[in-house]
Amino acid sequence: MTKLYFTNAIVMAIGLLTIINTNALAADGVIASDGTLNADSSEPIFDSRGLDCILVPNKTIDVSSPVEGVVDKVMVNRGDKVKKGQVLMTLHSEVEQAQVQLAEARAEFGLRTVNRNEELGELLSDHEKDEIMTDSKLAELEVQEIKTRLSMKTIVSPLNGLVIEKYRDVGEFVSEEPVMMIVSIDPLYAELIAPVQFLGKVKKGD
Repeated sequence: MTKLYFTNAIVMAIGLLTIINTNALAADGVIASDGTLNADSSEPIFDSRGLDCILVPNKTIDVSSPVEGVVDKVMVNRGDKVKKGQVLMTLHSEVEQAQVQLAEARAEFGLRTVNRNEELGELLSDHEKDEIMTDSKLAELEVQEIKTRLSMKTIVSPLNGLVIEKYRDVGEFVSEEPVMMIVSIDPLYAELIAPVQFLGKVKKGD
């Protein structure tokens, strides 16, 4: 069973609900300033201090990796606050890094070949010129493709929120399963379970 790790923000939310409801009761004359019940009040007391409360995040995300791999580094732990775009985890990417260097070398060679082609001018046929230009363009596209695959080895947070579960650690294999669970607690919803006698009597702002 998943365990939820509550932060100070959630605890403060519970306290805020109590303060708001207590102040509302005082304003209506149901309770006195010291928190005791006014003797002449016939209204049923709606006091959140005696009610069960369920705290619900407005969004829950199971973060997954777009590619398979072995976890290299984990930057966050359960209970950590994260921002959208923040790096959560990286996978081993030595092969992709080497491929990027190789592709960049090919692209640089292709560019030099194009420059020599311009210097040779009429000595080359149109077909040879076109072939050199095409090879250079393909080399540049290959660099972009490999860099895109390399970027997929870095897993980032899709939203501002709180890490409540971490499913993978350093050295473990990642495939299609989620690696972390993140919840958004801004706003954080609170569902109060009130007795039936308050049905239809609780209003917005109570």
